[in-house]
Amino acid sequence: MVSVIFFEKKWAAMSKIPYIGIVGVKNIEEAISASASIHYVLNNFPISHRGQVGVQVTTRTLRGEKTESKRNPVVTDIPEIFRAALATRDDIFTAVHFTTREYPALYDSVCKIFDMENMYADNICRGLQLNMQFGNLHYGMMEKIRIRYPELQIIMQLHRTALETMSHGAIVFGLKSYNNCIDYVLIDPSGGRGEELVPASCVSLAERIQEHNDLAIGFAGGFNQFNVARLVEEISGWLGSNDFSIDAESGLRNKLGVGYGNDTYSPKKALAFFHNAAATFMKLQKTAC
Repeated sequence: MVSVIFFEKKWAAMSKIPYIGIVGVKNIEEAISASASIHYVLNNFPISHRGQVGVQVTTRTLRGEKTESKRNPVVTDIPEIFRAALATRDDIFTAVHFTTREYPALYDSVCKIFDMENMYADNICRGLQLNMQFGNLHYGMMEKIRIRYPELQIIMQLHRTALETMSHGAIVFGLKSYNNCIDYVLIDPSGGRGEELVPASCVSLAERIQEHNDLAIGFAGGFNQFNVARLVEEISGWLGSNDFSIDAESGLRNKLGVGYGNDTYSPKKALAFFHNAAATFMKLQKTAC
C-alpha cells in the first residue's frame, strides 16, 4: 500500500475553509431550498465561510432498511440530492454525515457511498463526517480511506460520549494519531438532539486540539435561528478567532412528536439560521479588521 505520508503535502495544501452547515436534508426539494438560501445569504454577506448541505446516512439506511427517523434520505437518491444543491450554487460543501458502529466495515461502507454514481470521481460529494465512537477506529482504516479518496475532506465528530468520558489530553492524543487522515474536528455535545452547547468548555477543548493538531475546528449543539448570533459571538470571544465552522440540524426542523428524528425540515428556519449566522460572522470580520 502507498504510504499516507506520500499524500501529506497535498493534503496540507488543501484549503480547510470554515463552513456553516445545514444538515438533515433528505430530498431534492430540500436540497434546492437549502442551497438557494445559502446562495442568497452569501451574495449579501461576503464572508470567508462556505455553506454546507449535509445528508444523514446510517449503517441501516446504507443497507436499504427503513428507519423511524424522518431525517434520512433514501441512499440511492443522494447523488441527485447533491447534484440539485450544486446546480443552485456550485461551491456548496456537500457532505455525507455517516453514523455507524460497524467499525471493521467502515472502509467498505465509505466506498459504497462515494463510488455510487461516481459521487467522488465527479466531485458531487466533497465531504464525509464520521459520527462514531471516537477512539474505536484504527488508524490503518482511516489511512485506507484517505489513500482511496485523497481529496475528500473528512470531519471527525466528537460526540458527547467522548466529551463526557475522555479527558482533553486523551482526546488530543487520539486525534493526533489521525492527524494526516482527517481535516476537521467537530465538537458536538448534542449529536443532533438540539441540546445547546456550552461555549467556554467546548472552546477549552478546541484550544487544546489546535495546540497539538493541524485540524480545522467546528462546533455543533443546539444552534438555531434565535441563538446562533449569541453563540457564535461567545465562541469567537473565547477562541479569539472567527475561523471556525458550525452546523445545525434539530434547530432547522419542526417537531411532529416525541423522539429523535420525529420532525420535518423547515426551509424558513434554515434560511433564518444561515442568515443570522452569516450576519454575525460578517460583523465579527469587520470588527477584526
